[in-house]
Amino acid sequence: MLFSFLLLFYKNKLNLLTLADDNIKTLGVNLKALKLVICLLALLLTSCVISVVGTIGFVGLLAPHIAQKLVGKDNRVKIIACMAVGSILLLLSDLVSRVVLCPAETPAGLIIAMLGSPYFLYLAISKK
Repeated sequence: MLFSFLLLFYKNKLNLLTLADDNIKTLGVNLKALKLVICLLALLLTSCVISVVGTIGFVGLLAPHIAQKLVGKDNRVKIIACMAVGSILLLLSDLVSRVVLCPAETPAGLIIAMLGSPYFLYLAISKK
């Protein structure tokens, strides 16, 4: 939780990373320090999440794409939307995994992968 709040502290500076490096330096932002802090926060968040829930890779790939379609490219809003979309995806996949084979339980990561694969095929085809 603490690292999520730290990431929200940097949400305004994340939009700067969409600019060219020279433009960011012109604004007076220490680009190396910003990139280092963002990478460290991403590393800490990822390691904390994986240590708690295990590897559910497609959530990290699906949630940002779905959130961007819902709220646009502004990182200040997209960070919170990614958290919400990722949570909803995991809750729904856990619900489906518990209900489909009632006495047994399929892994939630399998359900996410079954949803994620067709979605990424759709993204790949629609980009062409």
